[in-house]
Amino acid sequence: MTRVQLPDEEREFIGPNVPVGRYSPYPARLRQQFDRVMEQIGAFLE
Repeated sequence: MTRVQLPDEEREFIGPNVPVGRYSPYPARLRQQFDRVMEQIGAFLE
């Protein structure tokens, strides 16, 4: 999967609201947290 590059105008707009992680502009465990939320939603819908 490739990352989407934002145009400069959009980057300036959202830049102040993006948390900075150690290796990228995302928190270190964001993917794990997202996966856990999706598992909870899936279990709720069953």
